[in-house]
Amino acid sequence: MSLELAEQKTEVLLISTWKVEERLTLTIGECEITSQMQLKYLEVILDSKLKFKKHLAYISGKANKIYNALSRMMPIKAACVPAGGF
Repeated sequence: MSLELAEQKTEVLLISTWKVEERLTLTIGECEITSQMQLKYLEVILDSKLKFKKHLAYISGKANKIYNALSRMMPIKAACVPAGGF
C-alpha cells in the first residue's frame, strides 16, 4: 500500500516575515504549483505572515450569523430579573 500525491489539489503557502511578498513556483510531476498569499486548511485561513486577520473576520462573520439565527428563535423577554430581586 502506498500513498499518491494529488498534484491538482496541492497548494503551497510561503510563510515569511519579509515585507516584500514573494511567490514560489514548484513543479511536481507535470503540474506547476504557485504559492498563494493565503489558503484555507481545516477551516483555518492561513496567510503568508500568520496574522490571522482574515480568519478572525471569517469566523466572526459566521458567529454573527449563528447569533442572529438563534436570537430570532429565542423569545424576547423584557428583563431577566431573579424572583427575589437583587
